Amino acid sequence: MRLMVRRIKRSARRVLTERRGFTLVEMLIVLAIIGVLAAIAVPNLAGMTKAAKERACDANCKTLEAAAGMYYVEEDKWPEGEGGTLDQKLLTDKGYLEKEVTCPVNNAAKYSIDSNGKVTCDHSQLQQGQS
Repeated sequence: MRLMVRRIKRSARRVLTERRGFTLVEMLIVLAIIGVLAAIAVPNLAGMTKAAKERACDANCKTLEAAAGMYYVEEDKWPEGEGGTLDQKLLTDKGYLEKEVTCPVNNAAKYSIDSNGKVTCDHSQLQQGQS
């Protein structure tokens, strides 16, 4: 029995002393794989973030259209500010909006309203002008 225990200890010691860690080549391969995965994942995440912000801006436009519609029913005019902009302060003061909203794409509060009550954001107008 003692002989068997000695052999097990000797073989365990040999395994522990012979294997010291990863080689440089193994580390470089792992680093290259991580780099390739990061190069694939980062642009996809950036595109998703931009699309999510644009969808949030569209939702803001719909909310503002609904508030402007309620204002129009009561006041018989659109809540229009200077130069065709939507006067959000007027909507919040009258209680149609809890607070003024900003565009998540460009962090501006500049929304426009046309004569039919359609609300648009200035970032979407800039994108249409570029394409």
